[in-house]
Amino acid sequence: MSEISCGICADLLPLVEDGVASEDSRRAVEQHLAHCAACRRLAGDLSPVPPPDDRKILSAVRRRLAFIALALVLGGALLGAGISGGSGMFYNILLMPCIGAVGLLAFGKKGWLVPPGVFAATFVWTAVRDALQSSLAVGLTGGVFFGMIYAVLCALGVLAAALLRFALRKEEPT
Repeated sequence: MSEISCGICADLLPLVEDGVASEDSRRAVEQHLAHCAACRRLAGDLSPVPPPDDRKILSAVRRRLAFIALALVLGGALLGAGISGGSGMFYNILLMPCIGAVGLLAFGKKGWLVPPGVFAATFVWTAVRDALQSSLAVGLTGGVFFGMIYAVLCALGVLAAALLRFALRKEEPT
């Protein structure tokens, strides 16, 4: 077998250390290390990489997914509130139950907080928008009206998702 370069040896060292290199690669690295002091020092400096902490990785993934779900819920609620004054407001009949379902599926037992959150977001958005366009009384009335409708639609989505979760749950073996 021909002599390998220091660069190839450095590339193969981690594979040899982990025991995943082929027999030919392992022999080539051993031959090279017998003649090269610099690569022997490099091989001595390689410390075994600790295995990844699965709990830490899963926790980070869960946090990221919860953040994405929260952004979807808030964005959907604000989108629904934003289209409340126009001709597209009837899309909220589909949008708000989906927001409720996503909230329950993403947040689990805390998913029941999504309808009050949708109410609050809708109330604030609509009240401010309507108050700026006409008066504070109209803004508050519109905020409560649309907030209640969207919270109820969102609660229906939470209920539908809870029923689906119940129907599709795995039974414990007896």
